[in-house]
Amino acid sequence: MWRWDQGRLQYFQYESLKRIAETLISFDGIDIGPRENSLLREALVQSTGLPFKPDNDAYPIKRNYSRVFQCALLCTFRDTKLLVTDLCKRVAASGADALTVDEYLSLCSQRFSFPFPAFNDFDNKALRQFPIPAIIKLLIARQRNGREAALSIEDVFFYLIGAGCTGAEDLSFYESMTPNLIPYSNDQGRQMRELLIFVSQFSFLQFYNSTLYLEPLSDSTVSELLSVALSPLDVVLPPGKSDALLTLSKVDAVPRLSNYGVGAISQEDIEFTEGERRRIEHLKIERSSLLRRYYMYEHESPLCCACGVDMSEKYPWTKYLLEIHHLLPLSSSVRLNAKGTSLDDVVGLCPTCHRAIHGYYRQWLDKNRLRDFRSKEEAKAVFEEAVRAIR
Repeated sequence: MWRWDQGRLQYFQYESLKRIAETLISFDGIDIGPRENSLLREALVQSTGLPFKPDNDAYPIKRNYSRVFQCALLCTFRDTKLLVTDLCKRVAASGADALTVDEYLSLCSQRFSFPFPAFNDFDNKALRQFPIPAIIKLLIARQRNGREAALSIEDVFFYLIGAGCTGAEDLSFYESMTPNLIPYSNDQGRQMRELLIFVSQFSFLQFYNSTLYLEPLSDSTVSELLSVALSPLDVVLPPGKSDALLTLSKVDAVPRLSNYGVGAISQEDIEFTEGERRRIEHLKIERSSLLRRYYMYEHESPLCCACGVDMSEKYPWTKYLLEIHHLLPLSSSVRLNAKGTSLDDVVGLCPTCHRAIHGYYRQWLDKNRLRDFRSKEEAKAVFEEAVRAIR
């Protein structure tokens, strides 16, 4: 049965994982005894702003959070020694070496498989099943068949787990799938729900109302996905759990992705985003047709959050003349919460205000000699500055 680490959604947010990775690296190779455990807990809380509870020696970090670290492919423990993975070092990298969320999830997709070293039933000789490629291939197959590209938790059990999918099958296999009704517990359902929410951080996926949705994808994007993220890593795993996880997490080269979740980048787009990878990633989020649909569902009136104009009154012949703007730092994925995609971090802007606010961002970053915002609080403060300037 497929599994995940239930109840830890905030910790699996990519921006949180980056801070966790940076902290784990500073403890690499250290035996985590009571004193070191206290230091590690304090460092994790300080870097992420998340609680690492309970704060006592009876529940050390290794006991309570090692499954988070392992499912995210960041570190493992050999007895009491903390060992970071190769992928952890890549996640913690900054500047030109920084991974976008799509690149990180692509690497996870190729490597996260069942049985998995984080769980008790790990067996290095068992047939490996790769859940993320299987999930995305079924969504692509449904889109190609003219169906809604949506996947419920029930679908995961009845189609993918019930059929014993490995994730290595070609698309024709998923296009012809029929359900196999299998029983599953509420606990198993909750774990699959949180796995789907984790996966929904891909720029071409959204989780909403207990369902995972796929953005419309071009043929070139599908081809790139099939050759990179949806191509399971073929590697022989050693029997020990820690050695197996370190083997799974070894990264020789990082795929630099171009087409995920967005069509061809025009010259106007390049000017708008300044052509940098993380700004293109930001543009992908703002272009999400699914995110726009959810925003429209929650905000019936197309009221610009900057100039305050109701677009339906100013342009009565238009349907919903607003664009989605992402408030988080430009390198961030959409923040996740218990429902999946959070709409707290996006606002609707008229096209003029949207472009003006991005111009304000560029000016502010240049003035402060920064390539990106350092926190969501800073990004939100600059957004509010821009809105005051517009009004």
